[in-house]
Amino acid sequence: MSNMSYCRFRNTEEDISDCIEALGEGNSLSKEEAVSAERMFNSVLEFFQDNRIIENYDKEQLQKVIEDCKEKEEK
Repeated sequence: MSNMSYCRFRNTEEDISDCIEALGEGNSLSKEEAVSAERMFNSVLEFFQDNRIIENYDKEQLQKVIEDCKEKEEK
């Protein structure tokens, strides 16, 4: 379900903080969650890059961080 426009960023900020914390702690991810995580973070980072907020980012490192969490689920 999408957020209402008046609270879209406030609600999403909390959700993204939770996602970042989960990756930082190495929490397990299902295959589907890992795919969504990679798509979401690539979208955000590409937006930043396209708007010259950042010069570039390491896609392989992002993928590794997410893969490390996914592997825990599969073992």
